Amino acid sequence: LESLVNIGFVSFNYDRSIQHFLVNAATSYFRLIEEEQIQSVSDSINVVFPYGSLGSLHVNKHGVSGFGQSEIASSFRNIKTFTEGLNDPDDQNRISTMVSNCDELIFLGFGFHDMNIKIIFDGIQSTSLKVSGTRLGLSPRNYEAVSSKLRDALQPRHKKKEYFGIVEMISLQDLTCADFFAANSLALRS
Repeated sequence: LESLVNIGFVSFNYDRSIQHFLVNAATSYFRLIEEEQIQSVSDSINVVFPYGSLGSLHVNKHGVSGFGQSEIASSFRNIKTFTEGLNDPDDQNRISTMVSNCDELIFLGFGFHDMNIKIIFDGIQSTSLKVSGTRLGLSPRNYEAVSSKLRDALQPRHKKKEYFGIVEMISLQDLTCADFFAANSLALRS
């Protein structure tokens, strides 16, 4: 559980796949059978959904369930479209705090849309974090545009734009998420 407490997720998807996977993987790996232990794992996972989610998963003695199920009638109140943006200041504060306090920010399957980059970097206090992740299929020209957006987002608001040192801190690899973890597993453990 200590490892999960130190990791935060920002999911721009409505689904609960992060929680579903992590809780069920921990339940299986650690052979958890007490519902309280499984609930504790579930409660330790810190996920912010800027556009809302389809609701909670249900903890039981086998892990969590309800991943492919949701009550459409009640779920629609919990989701926003991309164009509605992030309207909850508490969610923005949670994201800003997570990003400001992290050592490494990892993008997985991220589209690098301007609005989502703004949500990730708005209000951050630190610019000395390492940025890594996937960029599968981005052309060299688009990769440079994304890198430029990230460098701009990492700049202190009160200083003129100087990219010294920041370029080396951005490493997006042309890999799938699974291949990214396989290629970087040792580096991510430290």
